[in-house]
Amino acid sequence: MSFEYILTLVFGIIMLAVAWFAIEARETVDNVIGESLLGLLSVVGFIILQAPDVAVTAAVIGSGLSSAMFVLTMIKMNKAKMREEKSK
Repeated sequence: MSFEYILTLVFGIIMLAVAWFAIEARETVDNVIGESLLGLLSVVGFIILQAPDVAVTAAVIGSGLSSAMFVLTMIKMNKAKMREEKSK
């Protein structure tokens, strides 16, 4: 077995563990962190697999835009929750 094969296998197992964390986390913040980390790990995985063009695309869309949308949504949810608590 080559080093690259073992590295890819270990990296795949780590990605599965992070995906499991992202799915099973109870808090929204943990879900967002897990999804963002999974996107970042996929970028590193594509670099390991020698696909830099796919890695750049995954970095821009997966790690950048998706994470930003999740964070903005969480901020809006917190603002709405605070307004609801003030009105009580």
